Amino acid sequence: MKQILISILLVLSLPLVLFLRACSIVGFHFRFGEIRTFILGHFVFDIEYYLRKRSLNGSDSTDLFFIVGDVSNSQWLRMVKRKVFVSPLVKVLFKANRLLPNYQKYEIEKIPKTVISPVYDEIFASTKLQLRFTQQENNQGQEYLRCLGCEYNDKFVCLVVRDKAYKNSLSKDRDWSYHNYRDSDINSYIEMATALAEKGYWVFRMGKVVDEPLAVAHPRIIDYASSQERSAFLDVWLSARCSMCITTGTGLDEISGIHGIPSVFVNLLPLTHIPLYKFSLTVPKKLLWRETGNLLNINEYMRHAYISTDDYQAQGIDIVDLTPKEITEAVMEMDLTIKGQTQLSTIQLQRQEQIIQKIIELDKMNCRSIQNFRDTRARLGSNFLEKYWDKLMV
Repeated sequence: MKQILISILLVLSLPLVLFLRACSIVGFHFRFGEIRTFILGHFVFDIEYYLRKRSLNGSDSTDLFFIVGDVSNSQWLRMVKRKVFVSPLVKVLFKANRLLPNYQKYEIEKIPKTVISPVYDEIFASTKLQLRFTQQENNQGQEYLRCLGCEYNDKFVCLVVRDKAYKNSLSKDRDWSYHNYRDSDINSYIEMATALAEKGYWVFRMGKVVDEPLAVAHPRIIDYASSQERSAFLDVWLSARCSMCITTGTGLDEISGIHGIPSVFVNLLPLTHIPLYKFSLTVPKKLLWRETGNLLNINEYMRHAYISTDDYQAQGIDIVDLTPKEITEAVMEMDLTIKGQTQLSTIQLQRQEQIIQKIIELDKMNCRSIQNFRDTRARLGSNFLEKYWDKLMV
């Protein structure tokens, strides 16, 4: 019965679609498209990329959207709707349009899985941020900070540590253990958070659903993820207003990314996902051959870039998280970089260039096509390279 109703609705929509197509003759061009809302990283990046590209190209078409899947963040959808037309009725028009010839002309092109370097560079370097907060929203965010004692000029960072709780909350009937290789123990970040707090930063532990609280008693370290104040709005606002984002690699950090906020990626896997396209510092988890205990070299890191815990186990590879000291070193390096106080030696700079070029080369050799644009400020942790250089570049 549902399929019959859908078919009838599609047929009834055809005259409207034909009319909208005919409008292009007199200069009113309509297009239909979808917005993926269920994966926050795509939700954030895709629509911002679309809006920036449109502002650069000066398109005069009237674009109509519908959303696909559950909404990962209602605040982001609210901001999107201020810039584009979104309605479930567009989905019917979208499908009806596909029943007609030459339908591609009236569809909004999907964001490619891989945005090639020249296109990315042109769009993000030549355009301004499109999705912005209202003054009322900014006042709301500032009021939250004031209530905590965080003053207007105080700097704060967002800490996003992935654990198994969020995925399990999506569906308890599904086995999400294949994603465990990306998880980290929040307790291993306490040393780093405390060091930042002692430097005067406020630290906000982010997360929609978390496995356990951040057990540290410091007035400037806020376990926001476990607090009653946590909201979709503050998830976005804090991520967009922080001075630094410290993350293990999740969709939420993309909000900081499109705002040009420096990001530290620690315990990142696989290394093929290193975010060379933005202002970042990355230190991956350590991958060790089970039989020998040896660290994988950079070729092996890139070749054994699995997205399932079982695949690492099947290949005889043990995954070892960074120590609290290693996490702290990476974040302190970014802190100095932001302040303009980092002074790398000639050898350190040469090693940075050598390993990044190697990663890009191996990415192309393995036909992954992930590393297509490089921000000159992107690098790996210097302490990590210093400690493991001989093993990585063997």
